[in-house]
Amino acid sequence: MRPPFRIGRHGRDGAEKWLQTGEALRRAYPEDADFAVSILGGAKRAASILKGLPANWTVHDFGSVEPFDYLSRLDAFVYFPASSLVEAFGRTSVEAMLAGVPVILPRRFEGTFGDLPLYCEPAQVADMVRRLARDDDARVGYLAEVQRIAAARYAQQAISRRLADTGLDLPERGEDADDLALSDDARAFRTRLMASAAAMS
Repeated sequence: MRPPFRIGRHGRDGAEKWLQTGEALRRAYPEDADFAVSILGGAKRAASILKGLPANWTVHDFGSVEPFDYLSRLDAFVYFPASSLVEAFGRTSVEAMLAGVPVILPRRFEGTFGDLPLYCEPAQVADMVRRLARDDDARVGYLAEVQRIAAARYAQQAISRRLADTGLDLPERGEDADDLALSDDARAFRTRLMASAAAMS
């Protein structure tokens, strides 16, 4: 990973899928030369909130890029929906995990995904991404574990069918898939990232 860091999200362009203020959106998707923001699924709502899209944003309509191809170009998947949104699952976040992309979410998703994503506030995203780039070996090891655990937990979800032709090893869901956990090394890497980002805010 090196600047410009490619971050983004894909999903519907509904009001509930975006942070409600321009300040929060600019923090989650920094308007900074070190970042290139790529959105799949439209961003008319974000443009309305921001009074126009920042120069470092690129927006792709649904269907213009296959999700796995899109995800393979990202350095981090960043998803901060409106605080009022209640999601039962969060398919696009799992797609990013299965594609081996770091997933950055608000902490309220912890009950859904446990210790697989990285959690922070919008203002901490830039620092989180920069810190991810500083240790290639630890990052790659952590992401490989996240991918393996996500595949085991969610392989029978409809999401796996969308990624069936990508070459990913998507195992059948085992009885103990929910008990899979990150290794001590991966957990320590993840904890360092989140603690450092929190200290910078």
